[in-house]
Amino acid sequence: MAHRPTFSLSSTIYDFRDLRSAIKFSLEERGCRVLASEFNDFGGNLDGHSYEACLTNDYFVLLIGGRVGGWYDPNARVSITQQEYRTAYALNQQRKLRMVTFVRSEV
Repeated sequence: MAHRPTFSLSSTIYDFRDLRSAIKFSLEERGCRVLASEFNDFGGNLDGHSYEACLTNDYFVLLIGGRVGGWYDPNARVSITQQEYRTAYALNQQRKLRMVTFVRSEV
C-alpha cells in the first residue's frame, strides 16, 4: 500500500471549526490522512502534549486568526498553537516536515 500523506491541522478550534472540517473532508477525499484534535481519530500519545502528536506527520497546516487558544506556557504567554508553529518551523528547516500557513485577512 502506498504511503498516505498525513496532515496535522493547527489552529484554535472555535473560530476555525467549519474551515478545519472542510480541509479535513477535502484532503481525506483525496486519500490523505488528516489529524485534527477535535475528531476521535486524532491518535498520538495521550500522556504528552497534543502538539507533539501534530509534529510527526508529513504536513503541518497552520491557520492563524484573532484568538489565542490554550496556553502551552502561560508564564511566557506562549500558546499551544505558537509552540506547534515553533517546533514545526524547526522541523521544516531540517526538511522533515512541510508547512502550509493561512492567515485571516483581518489579522
